[in-house]
Amino acid sequence: MKANRISNVAARIMMRRRITAEDVGLLKDLTLPGGYVTREETADLVRIERHVAAADPSWGPFFVDTIGAHFAWESRPLGVVAESDARWLVERMGLETSGPTPNTAALTARWRAEGVAVPQFMLRCIEPKPAKAA
Repeated sequence: MKANRISNVAARIMMRRRITAEDVGLLKDLTLPGGYVTREETADLVRIERHVAAADPSWGPFFVDTIGAHFAWESRPLGVVAESDARWLVERMGLETSGPTPNTAALTARWRAEGVAVPQFMLRCIEPKPAKAA
C-alpha cells in the first residue's frame, strides 16, 4: 500500500479550518507529476473541500484539476467517471445531503469542457438547483 503523501498537510489544514496559498503549493509539490493522487489522497482533498470554508483562491483550481483528473483520466475507461467512482464521490462529499461545495460546479464545468461522461445522478447532486419563483 502506498503511503498517503498529503495526510499530514491535510490534517493541519483541517485543524486550522483554513487553507493558504502555501498549503496549496505544498499539496502540489506532494502530488506526483501531472497531479496524480491515490484514492486515499483524494479522500483527504475531498474532506478539505467539504469542511474548510476559508480557502485561498488557488485552492479551487487545484481541487478541480486534481479531482477532475483523478476520476476522468487516471482510471479506465479514460474520459469517463465510472458509476462506482461517482457514487464514492457523492457519498464522500455529502452531495445528496449537504449539497454542492464551492468548487463542485467548477468540477462539473471542467468535465463538460473536456467531454467527460459523468453519470446523471452525480450531475443532479452537483449542479445548483434553479431558484424558485417568489
